[in-house]
Amino acid sequence: MMAHRDVSKEGVVHGMNAGTFADILADAPDNTAVRVPDMSVIDATARKQSTQDRIRLACDELKRTLIRKNNDYGNQFQKPLALAPSVDPVTALRVRLSDKIARLLNLLDKPTEQLVDESLDDTLMDAAGYFLLWKVQREIERLTK
Repeated sequence: MMAHRDVSKEGVVHGMNAGTFADILADAPDNTAVRVPDMSVIDATARKQSTQDRIRLACDELKRTLIRKNNDYGNQFQKPLALAPSVDPVTALRVRLSDKIARLLNLLDKPTEQLVDESLDDTLMDAAGYFLLWKVQREIERLTK
Protein backbone atom coordinates (compact mmCIF):
# COMPACT_ATOMS: atom_id res chain seq x y z
CA MET A 1 0.00 0.00 0.00
CA MET A 2 1.27 3.47 -0.90
CA ALA A 3 1.68 6.21 1.66
CA HIS A 4 0.13 9.54 0.66
CA ARG A 5 1.04 13.12 1.38
CA ASP A 6 -1.25 16.07 0.69
CA VAL A 7 0.18 19.17 -0.98
CA SER A 8 -1.45 22.58 -0.56
CA LYS A 9 -1.73 25.08 -3.40
CA GLU A 10 1.32 26.83 -1.98
CA GLY A 11 3.37 23.67 -2.47
CA VAL A 12 3.52 22.80 1.22
CA VAL A 13 3.18 19.14 1.99
CA HIS A 14 0.96 18.08 4.88
CA GLY A 15 1.05 14.71 6.54
CA MET A 16 3.98 12.43 7.15
CA ASN A 17 7.41 13.99 6.68
CA ALA A 18 6.01 17.42 5.81
CA GLY A 19 8.20 19.51 3.52
CA THR A 20 8.04 21.27 0.19
CA PHE A 21 6.58 19.68 -2.92
CA ALA A 22 10.07 19.78 -4.45
CA ASP A 23 11.45 17.86 -1.46
CA ILE A 24 8.80 15.20 -1.79
CA LEU A 25 9.21 14.69 -5.51
CA ALA A 26 12.98 14.65 -5.24
CA ASP A 27 13.27 12.40 -2.20
CA ALA A 28 10.11 10.30 -2.09
CA PRO A 29 10.73 6.56 -1.82
CA ASP A 30 9.42 4.29 -4.56
CA ASN A 31 6.36 3.27 -2.54
CA THR A 32 5.13 6.84 -2.01
CA ALA A 33 2.56 8.80 -3.98
CA VAL A 34 2.03 12.53 -3.68
CA ARG A 35 -1.47 14.02 -3.73
CA VAL A 36 -1.33 17.43 -5.39
CA PRO A 37 -3.90 20.25 -4.97
CA ASP A 38 -6.14 19.05 -7.79
CA MET A 39 -6.24 15.73 -5.89
CA SER A 40 -4.50 13.77 -8.62
CA VAL A 41 -1.80 11.44 -7.40
CA ILE A 42 1.74 11.45 -8.74
CA ASP A 43 3.67 8.25 -8.19
CA ALA A 44 7.21 9.24 -7.25
CA THR A 45 8.65 6.49 -9.45
CA ALA A 46 6.58 7.59 -12.45
CA ARG A 47 7.65 11.22 -12.17
CA LYS A 48 11.18 11.27 -13.54
CA GLN A 49 12.34 14.85 -13.38
CA SER A 50 14.83 16.33 -15.79
CA THR A 51 17.81 18.24 -14.50
CA GLN A 52 16.13 21.44 -15.67
CA ASP A 53 13.02 20.58 -13.62
CA ARG A 54 15.16 19.99 -10.53
CA ILE A 55 16.95 23.32 -11.09
CA ARG A 56 13.59 25.11 -11.39
CA LEU A 57 12.33 23.49 -8.19
CA ALA A 58 15.50 24.34 -6.27
CA CYS A 59 15.37 27.96 -7.49
CA ASP A 60 11.70 28.19 -6.56
CA GLU A 61 12.47 26.86 -3.08
CA LEU A 62 15.32 29.35 -2.68
CA LYS A 63 13.10 32.22 -3.86
CA ARG A 64 10.30 31.27 -1.44
CA THR A 65 12.76 30.99 1.45
CA LEU A 66 14.46 34.33 0.76
CA ILE A 67 11.18 36.17 0.34
CA ARG A 68 9.70 34.56 3.47
CA LYS A 69 12.77 35.49 5.52
CA ASN A 70 12.75 39.01 4.07
CA ASN A 71 9.09 39.36 5.07
CA ASP A 72 9.89 38.05 8.56
CA TYR A 73 13.14 39.95 9.21
CA GLY A 74 13.15 42.83 6.72
CA ASN A 75 16.24 43.76 4.73
CA GLN A 76 18.48 42.50 7.50
CA PHE A 77 21.33 41.83 5.07
CA GLN A 78 21.50 45.59 4.37
CA LYS A 79 21.50 46.67 8.01
CA PRO A 80 24.60 47.14 10.16
CA LEU A 81 25.69 44.15 12.22
CA ALA A 82 24.65 44.46 15.85
CA LEU A 83 28.17 43.81 17.15
CA ALA A 84 30.03 45.50 14.27
CA PRO A 85 27.90 48.45 13.14
CA SER A 86 30.68 50.01 11.03
CA VAL A 87 30.87 46.99 8.71
CA ASP A 88 29.36 47.64 5.28
CA PRO A 89 26.60 45.34 3.92
CA VAL A 90 28.81 43.52 1.40
CA THR A 91 31.44 42.73 4.02
CA ALA A 92 28.69 41.55 6.39
CA LEU A 93 27.34 39.24 3.66
CA ARG A 94 30.85 37.93 3.01
CA VAL A 95 31.24 37.17 6.72
CA ARG A 96 27.92 35.31 6.80
CA LEU A 97 28.86 33.45 3.63
CA SER A 98 32.23 32.59 5.13
CA ASP A 99 30.43 31.07 8.12
CA LYS A 100 28.28 28.96 5.77
CA ILE A 101 31.32 27.76 3.83
CA ALA A 102 33.03 26.82 7.11
CA ARG A 103 29.86 24.93 8.09
CA LEU A 104 29.82 23.20 4.70
CA LEU A 105 33.43 22.10 5.07
CA ASN A 106 32.68 20.84 8.58
CA LEU A 107 29.71 18.83 7.29
CA LEU A 108 31.82 17.34 4.51
CA ASP A 109 34.54 16.37 7.00
CA LYS A 110 32.19 14.90 9.60
CA PRO A 111 28.81 14.13 7.99
CA THR A 112 27.73 11.74 10.72
CA GLU A 113 28.79 14.00 13.59
CA GLN A 114 26.48 16.96 13.00
CA LEU A 115 26.37 19.17 16.05
CA VAL A 116 23.20 21.03 15.04
CA ASP A 117 20.15 20.04 13.06
CA GLU A 118 21.30 21.43 9.72
CA SER A 119 21.78 19.21 6.71
CA LEU A 120 24.22 19.61 3.88
CA ASP A 121 21.30 20.65 1.64
CA ASP A 122 20.23 23.33 4.16
CA THR A 123 23.77 24.72 4.21
CA LEU A 124 24.01 24.71 0.40
CA MET A 125 20.69 26.55 0.12
CA ASP A 126 21.73 29.08 2.77
CA ALA A 127 25.01 29.73 0.94
CA ALA A 128 23.16 30.11 -2.37
CA GLY A 129 20.85 32.58 -0.65
CA TYR A 130 23.76 34.66 0.61
CA PHE A 131 25.33 34.67 -2.86
CA LEU A 132 22.03 35.89 -4.30
CA LEU A 133 21.67 38.56 -1.60
CA TRP A 134 25.23 39.70 -2.43
CA LYS A 135 24.20 40.10 -6.08
CA VAL A 136 21.08 42.05 -5.03
CA GLN A 137 23.17 44.32 -2.80
CA ARG A 138 25.61 45.01 -5.67
CA GLU A 139 22.68 46.00 -7.89
CA ILE A 140 21.30 48.29 -5.17
CA GLU A 141 24.70 49.93 -4.74
CA ARG A 142 25.11 50.45 -8.51
CA LEU A 143 21.69 52.08 -8.73
CA THR A 144 22.27 54.39 -5.76
CA LYS A 145 25.71 55.71 -6.78
